[in-house]
Amino acid sequence: MPGNERMFAGIATAAILALAVTMIIVAVAYSPYGQSTRGANASYITVTASGSVSQTPQQADVYLTANGTAENAANATAMLAQTIGRINSTVSRYLINGSSIQTTSYQLYRPYNSIYYTASESLTLSFPFNATGSAIAALSSVNNTFISGISIQLSQPQAAGMSSSALAMAMQNATAQAQEVAGTNAKLNVVSVTVNNAGYILPGPKFSVASDAVPVFPGTQSVTQSVTVKYSYVS
Repeated sequence: MPGNERMFAGIATAAILALAVTMIIVAVAYSPYGQSTRGANASYITVTASGSVSQTPQQADVYLTANGTAENAANATAMLAQTIGRINSTVSRYLINGSSIQTTSYQLYRPYNSIYYTASESLTLSFPFNATGSAIAALSSVNNTFISGISIQLSQPQAAGMSSSALAMAMQNATAQAQEVAGTNAKLNVVSVTVNNAGYILPGPKFSVASDAVPVFPGTQSVTQSVTVKYSYVS
């Protein structure tokens, strides 16, 4: 090929390559899947919302102290063991399935200016709420036993289920708020979710009395979940 023809062919090839590269660059710059286009058209909104679920507690923890008193430490301890044995046989049918009596403290001492020793053990017993009144009445028949308090609370399965329901409600409320701001036609996409807190509200004014014996009032308790949700949407 003559020199001039080779030169013109090289120039033509270079021009074609340059045009192809330019077309590729333009196509990437204006592609609907490109970062610049997505950044230019997408909007973001952050919403904080909460959800709360209330139920009557299903569990009660009863706190009591059992004592044994005698002229020597060994006999005081033996008397305490007998008292705890009576407690166990008295309330075993009322306890929550799978639970047992739990020791929280133990003392063996002789009070000042006394010839007697005292063995003392503090216990926690967990009952289904509807059996709590009967259990407390039964415990009152056991000598050397003193009930010091009661805590009415959500059982673990109950609290877990309420927490899930409250979280779902919080997400629904957040989405509803975001949709109102973005517009009814906007399609929302969740970018991130932060669970802010889960709280228990103290018993409220709803009451019911145990079926018999000692009256026990459960009130109501609530589980609250709060979320902060970031959404993206296209106008």
